This record gives sequence, structure tokens and C-alpha cells, in this order.
Amino acid sequence: AVAINGKGYVYGGPPSYLTGEEFTPPTDPVDPAPQPYLGSWAPEANGWNFQSGGCATDGTYLYLFGGDQESGGASAPPIYRQLRRYDPAGNAWTTLQQMPAEVMMNAGAYCNGRLFSIGGGTESTISDAIHVFTISTGTWQTAATVLSQPTLGGAAATLGNKV
Repeated sequence: AVAINGKGYVYGGPPSYLTGEEFTPPTDPVDPAPQPYLGSWAPEANGWNFQSGGCATDGTYLYLFGGDQESGGASAPPIYRQLRRYDPAGNAWTTLQQMPAEVMMNAGAYCNGRLFSIGGGTESTISDAIHVFTISTGTWQTAATVLSQPTLGGAAATLGNKV
């Protein structure tokens, strides 16, 4: 989940993996503190059958990378290398440069113009790799530094200039 311009975005995991959801918190002039259970949810444009992948925002767009597809059938890979960008203002998806490797259950983060895909794995492996996408150049690199141990289903956060 990410927040962009005061709205929350959740994408992935049945049953929302087909469309994603946008949450608008309520506004109350007497009590300005948000009360999420009183807000409203609205479906977003269909991205693709995404679940269990990395998610991050640069404050303008939502980025989804890696993940897997439930009941994808023969027409889609079971584990993704895709990077997709969602534009909330235009309610539209764009496919960007593929990741260096397919991965699911990877953590995602944004820091200083870069997206980080951390750990994850495939159906038979768990990864210690960190893949970095530089938004301005549209390119992926595999970081020279790896995790101290392979990690599947972890979480990531940005604090200051560190992930």
C-alpha cells in the first residue's frame, strides 16, 4: 500500500488483484484526524493480474514490480519481471523496463529517484539480490551489495536517504 496526494492505494492479493483500490479518507472540519474506517474505496483501472510483488511510490506514481499471477494460464508467466507504473491523475497504467530477473514476494521501496526490489524468489529459490531501477534513465541494475541472507516476503521502508 502507498499514499499519493492524500489517498491510499492498495494493489495485489485476491480479490483485489484484478483492479486495485483507491481509498479517500473522510474530511471532518471538527476532527481533522483521519478515520480510515469512515472513508470510501473506489476501483482503479485494471493493471494486470498482480499479487505478491514489490510496491513503491515516488509521490506521483505507484510502481508495481515482480510478483506472480494467480490462475494466469498459459498466456502469462507465473512469476513476473514486469515493472508497471500507475498514474492516479490519469487512471492509467504504463509498462516500463523489465526487471533483470523474475521475482515474487519481493520488498519494494523508493529513495532518491530509484526503486528498490529487495529479496524475493521464485517457486524454487529465495534471493538475497537487490535490484535498483533508476527512474530518470529507465534502467535496472543489480546492486553489488546483497542481503545478509535470502529473504522472501519481507518489507522495506525509506527513512531519510536510506532504504
